[in-house]
Amino acid sequence: MIRLTTATEPFLRPVQAEDARRRWSERRGLIFTVQDGAGGRGRGEAAPLPGYSIESLAEVEGALLGAELEVDPERDLAGVWAAVPSTWPASARFAAESALLEWWAGRRGTSLERALGAGQGPLPVAHLVTELDLERALLLIPGAAALKIKIGRPGRLEEELQLIHALSQATHLPLRVDANQAFHEETPAVLAALAELGVELVEEPCPDTLALTGSPVPLALDESLFEHGPSRAELAERPFIKALVLKPTCLGLAQTLSLAWRGPAPIISHTYEGPIGQRVLHALARSLSSPYAHGVGPYRREEPS
Repeated sequence: MIRLTTATEPFLRPVQAEDARRRWSERRGLIFTVQDGAGGRGRGEAAPLPGYSIESLAEVEGALLGAELEVDPERDLAGVWAAVPSTWPASARFAAESALLEWWAGRRGTSLERALGAGQGPLPVAHLVTELDLERALLLIPGAAALKIKIGRPGRLEEELQLIHALSQATHLPLRVDANQAFHEETPAVLAALAELGVELVEEPCPDTLALTGSPVPLALDESLFEHGPSRAELAERPFIKALVLKPTCLGLAQTLSLAWRGPAPIISHTYEGPIGQRVLHALARSLSSPYAHGVGPYRREEPS
């Protein structure tokens, strides 16, 4: 066993990010570093997304500042990750597990991708459509394996459906819809309308997605996974749930992999992480086979599509 020293460094970076109801102009968080005294080092990013993650940055700081991790360097990756307390907030666990992943891979002279068992070849990604602007949405088509359209703006469902219809006429790319639990009693009507438009998948149509007894269009869980990871049996009882959208910042890396093996197709997705977090998400996405494009495409407007 060896004791890894740790350090934390705060960061603040501007970002232009939004969904149908929220906008973020900055990302605050911590870079968490582990070192072994022999030159081995790994870094991870802890950045809970305000208004979306269930923990605050203060809670993450409380877990990571001054943390001590004791690991057996000869164990497999799951054994090394076991050094991270399960009681830590999800984004703190993601940072620590990411740092341990980089450290563990470095000791073995391999990459993050190979450490996670990732394959070679291009990574199919979905590009994110957050504005009700067809011309802007069309600019996102090059390089995309799918388009993910945010819906759920109060009083603007018809505009959202019109955009989806227009995109279905303009491209053969699969169209995925993310409602971020925006709908309530109108959920059945919304799902019926989206089924008629031929969308590939609907993420979290309502706060009680797990309580739905059926759907005319395939559904995916996202926010419903943050506090209660449904069992294999629960998922088997809901065959209309075809995918799990897995956000490691909101789940942790180990929990993400645990959920990825429960039946529905895994989709790795970002929460507007920076370069350190993005690198881990891309490696993880490459390691998980899925019939759906992963949600790790570009999200900053200034980035090329």
